[in-house]
Amino acid sequence: MSSFIESVITAIHKRNPDVAIKFQRNYRSGPSLSNMNGYLRTQLGLLPVNTTNERECLMDNVTEKEWLRLFSKHVAPTIVAYGLPDWK
Repeated sequence: MSSFIESVITAIHKRNPDVAIKFQRNYRSGPSLSNMNGYLRTQLGLLPVNTTNERECLMDNVTEKEWLRLFSKHVAPTIVAYGLPDWK
C-alpha cells in the first residue's frame, strides 16, 4: 500500500476507525491522487445531499500534502458522516 493511501486511511481513521477499515478493505482504484479523486468524486456524487464543495476539494493539480489537508478538513467529515452508499 502506498504512503498516500495510508495517509488517506489515517485521516479517515482519526474520525472513525470503522469507516477507515471499510475504506481500506474496499478501495481498489490505484495509488495515485487522480485515481483517488475519481473514486471519491463518484462516491460523493451518489449521496442524497449536495457534495459539490467536497468534490471541489478533490483537485488533481495540487501536492499530496495540500490534497491531504483539504481532504482531512472538507471531505473526510462527509465520508464519515454518511459512510458513503457503496464502497465497492
